[in-house]
Amino acid sequence: MLTSRSVLNPTMSLSKNEIINLDVGFTDQRLDSLYSDLGLLKEQNEIGYEFNIKAWKRLIKHLMDNGYFDQKLVINGKKLERKLSIPGFLKPRLDLVINELYKDRELVRLDDFKNSLSGGSLFLYIFQWINNRSFNSGDSNHRLKDIDYLDLEQLKKYSENVASLLEKQNERYTDRVIHKNTLVQRFSHKLCKEDFELILLFLSKEKRLLQIEGEVIKFGDAPIDESDIAIVSLKESADQMETELNYLNERLEVTSTNVKAYLKNGNKIMAKSFLKIKKLVELNIERTSSNFYKISELLNSINHAKNNLAVVKTLASSRSILKQLNGEVGDLEHVHELMEAISNETAKVDQVSELLGEASTDVDIEDEYEKLLKEQTEKDNLEDERLTERLRNLKTTETQDKRKTKELNDQPERYNQKILN
Repeated sequence: MLTSRSVLNPTMSLSKNEIINLDVGFTDQRLDSLYSDLGLLKEQNEIGYEFNIKAWKRLIKHLMDNGYFDQKLVINGKKLERKLSIPGFLKPRLDLVINELYKDRELVRLDDFKNSLSGGSLFLYIFQWINNRSFNSGDSNHRLKDIDYLDLEQLKKYSENVASLLEKQNERYTDRVIHKNTLVQRFSHKLCKEDFELILLFLSKEKRLLQIEGEVIKFGDAPIDESDIAIVSLKESADQMETELNYLNERLEVTSTNVKAYLKNGNKIMAKSFLKIKKLVELNIERTSSNFYKISELLNSINHAKNNLAVVKTLASSRSILKQLNGEVGDLEHVHELMEAISNETAKVDQVSELLGEASTDVDIEDEYEKLLKEQTEKDNLEDERLTERLRNLKTTETQDKRKTKELNDQPERYNQKILN
């Protein structure tokens, strides 16, 4: 059970202040509108109607998820109406709210859910059911009928969480087989037994993640057999022995303390009595521990045997596949003949390629020669042009150098002529 459920009374009505504190849509100013005739409001003020419906839907989902009812996944129409009735206000038109939740696939009738799982696919059934617009959660006076509704979205969410946790804890074969009560107790701090039963039903029938037979649960799609039932019995015995050992160890501690206390007080008779009890407890601990070890060893051996069996089955399957493939390949003589035939055909291909290569050799060489000759001629012409240009530039430079030299040589003569004049 939820921790919060211990302080909440599922049958007690909520007060006005409690309801106001649960959702922002509920205020002192809006309570009259929220507790008015929503059917009439829909005709007069559609926007106000939509706002009120959304506020009611949020409030109902919050109440379910936080333990205000007996279950987190299931809500009863009559109990819901009683829970949300406030003295001094009109009865709320919760039938319209439930109808909207029903139409939006957020709530389904619990009986429909169970019937769908036993008769086929849940979602196909719901799809067909959604199209049935004649459903009405209220009676002729708009009071909610005594119908149980399942929160489908919450069921999916919790189912995914439970499946994820269980998958991590099922490494060994014996861990995948468990007694239903043991599994329910493991999640009792989050969900009540009734909710968890619905989750197991959903995981088994709709998700196909586990098998259920009586009180035995097995994870996976393999059916439950006699060995699984025996494993569950062994595990139950081991759990009982573990509980007994915890009790005996606590008892041993108490008797040891009493023996010391009476020895200290000088009470010989009581000290001897508790000493006898201590010896008896120690003997029971030894016997129980020995049996607990034997069962634990047996469960461990079962795990090894199951692993060995899986390996043997895999090897047998592999051998069968290899045998089938080898049968399709044929005997060795057939393979040799096939390889020889392939070799002969490959040799023929090489011969044909060689003949074709010889026929085209002369043509190919001539073409290649002409191509290389053209490239070389172009290269030579380009080189000749470069040399000619360099020679032309060199002659121009030499001419310029000679002119400059002659000018320099003539300068003294011109200078002397100037002085003489």
